[in-house]
Amino acid sequence: MNSLVDIIELSTILELFKRGAIFIDVRDSKEFSKGHILGAINFSADNIDELLKILSVDVEIVVYGDRDDERGIELTERLIDLGFMAYRFVGGYQTWVENLLPIKENIEMESVL
Repeated sequence: MNSLVDIIELSTILELFKRGAIFIDVRDSKEFSKGHILGAINFSADNIDELLKILSVDVEIVVYGDRDDERGIELTERLIDLGFMAYRFVGGYQTWVENLLPIKENIEMESVL
């Protein structure tokens, strides 16, 4: 397994976002459903076979989780080993939100009678 995982800064992440990189959120589905980076998909290293069905090796990939979250390391390394241009965003979702960048939030609406 390739032990080199690119850990990139927010400015680089933003450039990748603008270029249309695929963002993969490795947090659990409950965390993901509460909010995630706009356009991100939710996958983990455990279901990489399903992920490979929808990815193309010519697309850049950014893997993220929570701040200081190590869940993305394995997935990023596996993607690199398979020939993908994959990067791990260490600051994760919290850094993205703190910088007021685009997110998708699921807000539960209360019914009014």
